[in-house]
Amino acid sequence: MIYCKVAPLRAVLIKTIYAPSLNVANNVNKNSDKNNNFNKGNLGIIIINNKDHIIHWNKSSEILLNMDKNDLFSMEISSLFKPEEWKKIQTENVKRKGSLKNIKTKFIKKNGEELECKISFNSLKGINGKITGKICLFNETLKDRETEKKFESEKIYKTIFENSAVAIMLTNEDEKIISWNKYTEKMLGFEKSDLYLKQVKSLYPSEEWEKIRSENIRQKGMQHHLETKVFKKDKQKLDVAISISVLKNKNDKVIGSIGIIKDISKQKKVESELIKKENRFREIFDSTTDFLLYIEKIQCLSSNKQEETGS
Repeated sequence: MIYCKVAPLRAVLIKTIYAPSLNVANNVNKNSDKNNNFNKGNLGIIIINNKDHIIHWNKSSEILLNMDKNDLFSMEISSLFKPEEWKKIQTENVKRKGSLKNIKTKFIKKNGEELECKISFNSLKGINGKITGKICLFNETLKDRETEKKFESEKIYKTIFENSAVAIMLTNEDEKIISWNKYTEKMLGFEKSDLYLKQVKSLYPSEEWEKIRSENIRQKGMQHHLETKVFKKDKQKLDVAISISVLKNKNDKVIGSIGIIKDISKQKKVESELIKKENRFREIFDSTTDFLLYIEKIQCLSSNKQEETGS
């Protein structure tokens, strides 16, 4: 509970932020430093009397609520809230408890827009212990919400970045690697010291890098699924499919790129085995002296050379 002299109530808030017990001088205007504190920062401060009418406020309150002296003076504090929001505040019974801390609510600004904020109330008492009013402190939670959203976005990005089963690398404008995920190290066998500020072209055989360059990716802005090869740490070549997105600033200047590299070596191995089996089948098919006819869906797709020559 906060105790103070009643007159003038304007003086109440000067030390309210700093101390739980106050004896306020009769004229706060004599102390310019305290008045500056009152009007400093982004914290809205409103003082109301025991009839819940606004009798004083700071400059931040006017800015946050988009109101001026004519709007605020003698206004009932409840009119700044929607009925359901004011009811929520009333149920906290500030008079009995003496204070209310950091309740999320919404003010109604002069233009009808809602202002999401956190609000605190403290009862003000005179020397005789009688309640003379309340002080209301509030600040906008929009920045808090934006920070929270940013944090959540970064958290999601980090989860995707670190848990993807593909290598992800970020390069700067000089095509040097500046960031990568864990799978990059696992797939290529590199460590941090091997990758940081390494020229990205050194990961590719020279002929493969020339192939990538010929795609003019910087001019196009992106390249999706280009099959190529990269070097692992042990100098073995690994079949991969890369997708690249070029990063540009607001002046359309290239500032780097993001590359996604997928290991397709197993796929390539299977394809190679299939080609070998197909070629072997063709050799047998063409060299046999027996008549063979390959039929699918009642259509003749192929026959061996003996049938073709009429033998």
